[in-house]
Amino acid sequence: MSAQAARLPVVTVLVAAVWATSARADPVRVFEATETIPSYEEGPPDVNPPFDLFASGRFNYPYTLRENLTDRRSDRVWRTLNLENEYLRVSVLPDLGGRLWRCVDKSNGISMFYANPTLKFAQVAYRGAWATFGIEFNFPVSHNWVTSSPVDFATERHPEGLFFPDTYLFARGSSDLAVLRRAYRVMQEHLAREWARRAPDAPYKTPYEALIMASIVEKETGRASEREQIAGVLVNRLRSGMLLQVDPSVIYGLGSQFDGNLRKNHLLTDGPYNTYTRAGLPPTPIAMPSLASIRAAVNPERTKALYFVARGDGSSVFSESLVEHNRAVNQYQRGGR
Repeated sequence: MSAQAARLPVVTVLVAAVWATSARADPVRVFEATETIPSYEEGPPDVNPPFDLFASGRFNYPYTLRENLTDRRSDRVWRTLNLENEYLRVSVLPDLGGRLWRCVDKSNGISMFYANPTLKFAQVAYRGAWATFGIEFNFPVSHNWVTSSPVDFATERHPEGLFFPDTYLFARGSSDLAVLRRAYRVMQEHLAREWARRAPDAPYKTPYEALIMASIVEKETGRASEREQIAGVLVNRLRSGMLLQVDPSVIYGLGSQFDGNLRKNHLLTDGPYNTYTRAGLPPTPIAMPSLASIRAAVNPERTKALYFVARGDGSSVFSESLVEHNRAVNQYQRGGR
């Protein structure tokens, strides 16, 4: 049995302990964070390695070989996935195979086991597809090799908006989870890249909040050229503390109760997705936003407009004052009455 497989029950037991103690404590909090850990650096990989150094003829294997170890050590910021309740806080490193890094007893602040405070890469095999890397963890009983391949994870409890809308090619027999995993990865990659390019004054605390806004922009946009302007209006309202008052969010909250006709009582009935009664963003995305909508959400147009109304041809009329907005509503929504 590999060290990785042998270690799995340890992680399972400790994570299960968090959930078990939560039966009589506060609910488990799941969140992503970072931790700076001294780590040995890895040099550039060999992109064209020989299959066998001892063979008489050289045959290059079609895999990248990561064998360039160095003695350079530096502080590196690693992502951590954390599960926490009143008694325990468990941290794993998703970019290192999802391995357990720390389990803290919150009653005394002491970790329940010892791990080498420095992460060190090491070659565990040589040829072809077997060429990989491990991370050395120094436990009280032995040294254990574990994979450094990243694992997927999601801290969100609601799936809406987490999968990037695109056309995906897949082989016959592929599982639905495999396709969804790809779509999730693509969305995370796009979101991380655009979040890094966001406007300095973007009013979001997390990339997930930006994703929620992007989903609203996606549903409110009738003409692609207006995405940034619509995002600018919504951001202005968010910053000023105004209610967003977006119909698509209310409709999403109604679910199967929506029959195609949004009525006044729908706007007055409070609910988590009713942006006419609750300030701020809805709790989750309300659609799968396109890349264009994500970009608009994180870099909205700078505008003074606080209102917009559909003309009926896919475009919108934007207004800076309520008086102007009511005039546009009368003209385009009420037939000039």
